[in-house]
Parts: sequence; C-alpha cells; structure tokens
Amino acid sequence: MSKSRKTDRLLDQSEVTCTAVGGVNSANRRKARHSRSLSISTFEYTLRHEPTGTEVSGRIPYGRYTRKEMKALKESLFSELAQQLEAEVAKKLRTPRRL
Repeated sequence: MSKSRKTDRLLDQSEVTCTAVGGVNSANRRKARHSRSLSISTFEYTLRHEPTGTEVSGRIPYGRYTRKEMKALKESLFSELAQQLEAEVAKKLRTPRRL
C-alpha cells in the first residue's frame, strides 16, 4: 500500500483508526523454506470513525495468493472500506457525501 494512503476525502485521517489482522496457515511446517503456493492466507481490515463510533470491516477470504496478488487485494479492500465508512458517517451526520 502506498505510504500516503488517505482514508477518505470527507473524514479527517486523525479521527479514523485502522485495525489490520492477517494470517498464514502453512501446510509444510517442517521445512525452513517452502513454496508460498502451499500457504493459505487471509487478511482483515476494520476502520472506525472515533467521534461517531461508526465501524466497517472486510476480509480477504482464505486462499492461496502471491505477494503481488495479496498486496492488490489489500489495497482494493482498504479503498472499498474507506468509501463505505465515508458513506456511513455522512449518513449518520446527515452531511452530503463528496464525489
């Protein structure tokens, strides 16, 4: 993910907390080095707007992903969740959402 990642245009980034949880299950634990194709990965993001308490979360399902695929999936999940959070907060605060 890019270092200058913005959660959304409407929300102040200091008011949004991001929790990220990921995991890898390896079928080949005895070898020091093994192919990533044997590993099953997952990842979950939770974004929370502290002033309103609004929270959205999403998960990348368990699967076999290359590092490049997992990075792209994480980026798309984060941007999707940021848009959802912006919409939920705008609805709660009754402010028009920016495009």
